[in-house]
Amino acid sequence: MKLALAQINMRLGDIQGLCARVEEQAVVARHQGADLLAVPAPLTCGIAPGTLIESANFQHDLLSGLTGLAASLVEQGPVCLVPAIIPVGDGSLFEVFMLRDGHVSPLRLAFMRYKEGTPFDPWTPPIFDVDDLRIAVTFDLARDIADIPAGCDLVLSFQVSGFNVIDPMTQGASSLDRTPAAELARDNHLWIAQMMPVGGFDEAVYPGGSFILDEEGHLSAFAPNFEEHLLVEEIQRGIPREADATRSPAIYNREEWIWQTLRIHLRDTVLSQGASRVCVHLTGDLPSALAAALAVDALGPRNVLAVHMGCEDARTPAEAAAESERAARVRELASSLHVRLIERTVEGAGLTGDPDTPTPASRARLLAGIEALRLDDTASELGAVALSALTKTHYALAGGLGAFAGHGTLAPFGDIYLTELEFLARWRNRVSPVLPTDLTDLRAVRRSMAELVATAVRGFYRDAGYAERVGALLGGLEPSEVDGALEGHVDRNLPLEEIPRAGEDTAPIAMLLLLVRRGEAHRRRLPPYPIVSARAFAERAWPAQLAWADLGRHGADPMDAEGLARASIERYRAFSEGEAERMRREVMGLIGGMMGLTTEQVEGLASSGSPEQIERELERFQGRFRDAVDGRQGASRQDGQAGGPQADIMGTAGTYPFFSRN
Repeated sequence: MKLALAQINMRLGDIQGLCARVEEQAVVARHQGADLLAVPAPLTCGIAPGTLIESANFQHDLLSGLTGLAASLVEQGPVCLVPAIIPVGDGSLFEVFMLRDGHVSPLRLAFMRYKEGTPFDPWTPPIFDVDDLRIAVTFDLARDIADIPAGCDLVLSFQVSGFNVIDPMTQGASSLDRTPAAELARDNHLWIAQMMPVGGFDEAVYPGGSFILDEEGHLSAFAPNFEEHLLVEEIQRGIPREADATRSPAIYNREEWIWQTLRIHLRDTVLSQGASRVCVHLTGDLPSALAAALAVDALGPRNVLAVHMGCEDARTPAEAAAESERAARVRELASSLHVRLIERTVEGAGLTGDPDTPTPASRARLLAGIEALRLDDTASELGAVALSALTKTHYALAGGLGAFAGHGTLAPFGDIYLTELEFLARWRNRVSPVLPTDLTDLRAVRRSMAELVATAVRGFYRDAGYAERVGALLGGLEPSEVDGALEGHVDRNLPLEEIPRAGEDTAPIAMLLLLVRRGEAHRRRLPPYPIVSARAFAERAWPAQLAWADLGRHGADPMDAEGLARASIERYRAFSEGEAERMRREVMGLIGGMMGLTTEQVEGLASSGSPEQIERELERFQGRFRDAVDGRQGASRQDGQAGGPQADIMGTAGTYPFFSRN
C-alpha cells in the first residue's frame, strides 16, 4: 500500500476551497500510486474553534462539502482521511472523516457507537483496512500507542499541538532524535506516519516536516519544513528500509525555526484578513526594526510600509538633537530594508489633559496614544494591517504602558521575550545583513529594556518619588535577569524562591511579579500573537481582580493540599491505632478473666506479648472453653435427671451468666 501525506496550507474554514484542494492532491497522489491520502488536522476549523462547532449550519456545510468530494473521488481517487472537530453531547471530539466508495464515515464516532454496551474501551483508536493493511488513527501517539490492538500494521498520527520551542514533538522530522517516535515504532513493530500541518491558524503555527517511520524505527520518508509538500511512500511489512545517506531532515535551529514560524504565521494572518501589506511603526529600536524585517521576509519589501512619527514638541536642544538622530536612524533602516517610508507628524503631544498629573508620565502616555491612532489611520487609509512590535516582556508589564500600547492587529513577537530578539536579529543578519550591527548586540537590548521598564514604572505609579525608587530597584537587573524571572514565573509557574536570581535578592523579582499581576486586565486589550512558547499569556490568564501577589514564603516550608491530606491521614491512623489498642486491652481483660489470669498477667500479655504468644494463649483458651462447654452439657443432663443444682462452666458458679444463657 502507498500512503500519501498532503502537507498543505489552506485558509481556515474555507470548505469549498479545501475540498477543491484535496481533490487536486488526491488526483496527483493517485497518479503516484497512492491508496490512502491524509490531510492536516487544523484545516477545517482549527484546533480551538470555540462555539463554531456548535453551529448546525457549519457542520452541515462541512459534511455536505465532504460528501460531494467523496462522490467525485469514487472512480479514481484514493481513500481520503480529513480530520475535523465535531460536537458530541456537551463536548467535542477530534474526528477523522473517511471518504471511501462515495461515502463519508466519521471513524471515531462510528467506532464509539458500534462498541456501546460492549466491554471494549470506546476511546480505542479506530481501525480500518486499506489494501490488506490494517491502519489505526490517533491524535496522540504517545498516549494511544499502548491501546493499538495486535495485528495493526500502521499508526497514522495527526499532529494537533502547534509549534513549541521546547517540545520536539511539535518540530517535525528535524527533531526525531529527541522524540520517542522511533522507539515506539521499534518496540511495537509498527509503521508510524506523522501528519504535520504547515502554516498559521489563529494563535497556533506549524512548521511542517511530516515523516514516516518503518517498523524498525528508521526514517523512511519526510517532508520539508515551512513549505507545502505531497509525501508519498510505500508501506511494506517485513521489509525494513535502508537509510538514504544523501537525504536527511534539516537540523533543528531554535532561531531559524522561530523566525520561519513567525514568518508564515504573519503571512497567513495578513492574507486571511483580505490584505496584502502591513504598516510598521519604525522607531529605530530593535523590536520595531526586527518586526519590519520579519514583514519583509513574509510579504516582500513592496508590501511593507514603514511609518515614522515625527515629534515637533521638543522642549530643549537635547530633545531636538535626540529626535533628529532618531529620524535619521529610521530613514537608514527603511533604506536598508528597501521599504517605503511614510512620514507623519505627531502634533499636540506636549499638551496634558490633567494639570494635576505629573507632566512626563502624562506626556508619554498621550504621545503613545496619538502615535497609535496615527498608525491605525495610516493603515486604514492604505488598506494595510497595522503591526505591533510588542514582545512578551511588554505584555508582562502591560499595565504601565498606557491604553494605546497594544494598538495594532497583530504582534508577531507577543510570545517572544525581548532578549530573544537579539539572537533572532543575529541569525537574520547571517542570512543577509538587513539590520545595522548596533541593533544586533546586547546594548540594543539594554536600551530597549531600560526604556520599557521606565515607561512601565511611570505608568504604574503616579507618585514620582515612589516610581523613582521602584525604577532604581528594577534598574539593577540585567535584561537576561528580567526575562529569566518572567520566563520562570509565566512559562514554568515557579514560586518566587525558585526563580533565577531570586535567591540573591527577592525584592526586585517580587516587584517585577507584582507588576505582572497588576497588568492582567490591560493585557487582555493587547493584540493577538502566535503562540510558540511553553505557556503564553493567553494560556496563563489569572483573575483580573486578583489582590494576591507572590512575595515569597519568608523562609517557611512550602505548604500544599497534599501535605495537609497526608497529615490528616497520619492523625487518623494514630487515632485508629489508639482505639485498636484500647479495644485490644478490653478484649484481653475479658479473656483473662475467663481464663483466671491475674491483672498483672493480662497486662503483661497485652503490652509485651508477641502476636504468636497471644495466638497461642487464645488457642489454649479456646480448648479450655470447648472442654468447659462439653462439661457443662454433661452436668446439665445429670442435673436434669437428679434435679440437683446447676454446675458452673469453669468451676465458678454464677460468675459468667452470659455463657449460662447462651
